[in-house]
Amino acid sequence: MPVPPPLLPLLLLPACGPSRDAFFERLAHVVCATWFECEPDYAEGHWSDEGDCEDEYAEAVDDLKAAYADCAYDRGAGGDCIQAHRDLGCDPTGAETDALLDTCEHVWDCGEETGG
Repeated sequence: MPVPPPLLPLLLLPACGPSRDAFFERLAHVVCATWFECEPDYAEGHWSDEGDCEDEYAEAVDDLKAAYADCAYDRGAGGDCIQAHRDLGCDPTGAETDALLDTCEHVWDCGEETGG
């Protein structure tokens, strides 16, 4: 039975993710939101607001962006990685953290030479 046209975009949605350029920006947003939700005293002591945190995060990942410049980017895995960060919560178990790392490991494919 064919999928009705109005439902087709919903089936395709999980494979979508941020563009290569937006990946780090969205990840910064999620990471900073988590800091302010889970560790507000720490976050408020280091940044004036979430935007300030995101700006600092963006500066910190410039070297990481350069390291992945020649790697293939998987949009679906990028979206999964960001969602895994959103789902992590404030007090993750070791298994939950391992699952996050496993999910995010598939975002970049740098070939065998770099171990990616």
